[in-house]
Amino acid sequence: MSFYLTVLAFLSARASGFVIRRSTHDLHRRALSARQSSVEGRHGTGSRFMPLVQLNDEDISPRIIQIAGVYPGITADELMAPQSAPAARHGMWQFDFSDPDGPQMGTVALGPNNAVHLAKDPVVLVTQSAELGLSLSNDVETEVLVMLDRGETDFESDKFLAVAGPDGSVTIRWYDALPDGYSILGRVVYVTIPYLSSMATAKSGFAEDDDGFNF
Repeated sequence: MSFYLTVLAFLSARASGFVIRRSTHDLHRRALSARQSSVEGRHGTGSRFMPLVQLNDEDISPRIIQIAGVYPGITADELMAPQSAPAARHGMWQFDFSDPDGPQMGTVALGPNNAVHLAKDPVVLVTQSAELGLSLSNDVETEVLVMLDRGETDFESDKFLAVAGPDGSVTIRWYDALPDGYSILGRVVYVTIPYLSSMATAKSGFAEDDDGFNF
């Protein structure tokens, strides 16, 4: 279910590691002609591209599971008290809203990889693909996850940054030079795109054109 409907992961871990599929590179190529990319600062403008991870219909995201307590000593009532959430369907991630009084809107499980592990101060934003200038297969517009590292606040003109304007509003984009009165809140680590059946492309008969083909 959409984040926006409920409150307003990365490639699945494999024994041999993970790979970036050809479809990810195709996303970059298609972004050059996307109508959203005409807005400077978005993905595909100024020869700058956000790191993208495209899930497919076989990927299984990490599942968020509640901790009931410590054994021995736990009671039957305590063991039965936590409410479990269903696993995310293949190609999608899973949100958790177990702390409605906390400052976060919820939590989401991201897969094990160096980008997540090495992030100094990570948070996730939920947005629509069009807001970032992404052009997806079959012109689909969908909800995506933006992982930011708030520990990375140095200016780099070739990176996508989350910046605060003088009025406190947040913008995600690249800059040739940071405007006066703007401050860097963090750097975009990568954007996760779900798998949707509406993104499926017609089979050409060539294995290298298959979205699941790995080099």
